[in-house]
Amino acid sequence: MGNDDLRFQALLSEFQALRDEIVAKIKSQYQILAIVAGFLAVSVAYTKDIFVFLLFPLILYSFGFYFVYEIKMMRLAGTYIMNEIEKVLGLNWETWLRKHGYPTTQICGSFLLFVITPLICIIYFFTFTATSGGMSNFFKVIATIDIIIFLFFLKELLELLDCSTIKK
Repeated sequence: MGNDDLRFQALLSEFQALRDEIVAKIKSQYQILAIVAGFLAVSVAYTKDIFVFLLFPLILYSFGFYFVYEIKMMRLAGTYIMNEIEKVLGLNWETWLRKHGYPTTQICGSFLLFVITPLICIIYFFTFTATSGGMSNFFKVIATIDIIIFLFFLKELLELLDCSTIKK
């Protein structure tokens, strides 16, 4: 086997490993969504304490940031495939994907789950405490943390929707 054949085989193996990594990240995203949906369903069904509505956002964001990380790593692998492997192997999926835009369904779904749900919890908590005589300083601190994390997470998701931030 010549050097060109060895390089071709190495690139083909690297391509397959990266594609496998992307598939694993997609599966991981679905697992995250299933865990979070199950957690929400059980928590809402059995919740009796208003404080839980302040904990929801913190728990959701811990899963949400991992979800965003998985999407970013998928895109990074795809960018490497496009810039380093596709030309040599004669492939064009990642190039085609960049021209036609990334599918945003996973981002929109995560927006609903990881942004709207915590926002509803925060609004519900403030509505409840406003009608029940206020809240303690501890609750104010947790609510402030929820809002700060909410804004940061919203920024992260909006960056994902802006595909121009992906290096071509």
